Amino acid sequence: MKRICVICFVLCATAARSSELRIGDNVYQLDTQKRTTPALGFYNGEKTVYGALYTGAPPGKTLHVYNGNKYWMGQNCVAGAYSSDGLEICRPCTIGHYCPGGRDKITCTNGAFSCREKNLNVEGVSPNGAPLNKFMNIDEVNEFMPATDFSEWKEISCCGNKVDDGTGGSANISRACAHGTIGPGTYLFVARYSLTTLTEPDSISGINGTNANAFIAVFDHPVGYASIHWNNVLQHFVDTEHAQYEAYTMSTTPLYAWQVNKNETNVSNLTEWGITENSAWMCVFELE
Repeated sequence: MKRICVICFVLCATAARSSELRIGDNVYQLDTQKRTTPALGFYNGEKTVYGALYTGAPPGKTLHVYNGNKYWMGQNCVAGAYSSDGLEICRPCTIGHYCPGGRDKITCTNGAFSCREKNLNVEGVSPNGAPLNKFMNIDEVNEFMPATDFSEWKEISCCGNKVDDGTGGSANISRACAHGTIGPGTYLFVARYSLTTLTEPDSISGINGTNANAFIAVFDHPVGYASIHWNNVLQHFVDTEHAQYEAYTMSTTPLYAWQVNKNETNVSNLTEWGITENSAWMCVFELE
């Protein structure tokens, strides 16, 4: 007795949006542009639309196609949108990135300076005078940075432990409670700590008896950073000359002394960063 395999394809199209292919619970975005070779083509009665075919391990259950090689079908997102893994639904491109279509979301060389709008499909150009590779003051932020909500930033690191206070102190990367390589991209640096002598509420939460600051920087190349809590130093250092942090003497730092109580950003809902206990914290976030 022969075994017959029947797969049901449902192809839908409306004037308001591109075609979709539905196979079981999966919904695939199709487009008239063929973005992969090979691709899977369908005629919807008016035109041919394509599904993208990818190689490698699929992110979940999906349609597999064999033509001597093994492919799996994923989203063929339109320009200005992307799929996080190739199978998740197409999402609008985010600030600081451009999306040529398919599953690609590419970080702009000049971060949110060159790509200040969503849904871009080509990398923009950095505006004249945009302050790259430095912590910005609020005037620069308001001139060159799009306003964002804190939900649009993802955590890179967050720490508060006091490091060894031996010889070398803040100059020594081994004494940083968080460090690594970041960029290119747009980054938010936040610090918070107790300061009972402060007579004004902290700049982020409005709580008395604590100090908080926040700064934004756009890097157009990989840089090394170190978040250091050592003795009376609580500071983010960024070595703009090297991808691997070497020493604070080659670093750019926020605009004031470490005890500054300033929010130099246009990020709304910054209180959602979640550090509320009475202790010192330094966190770094990247614009998603």
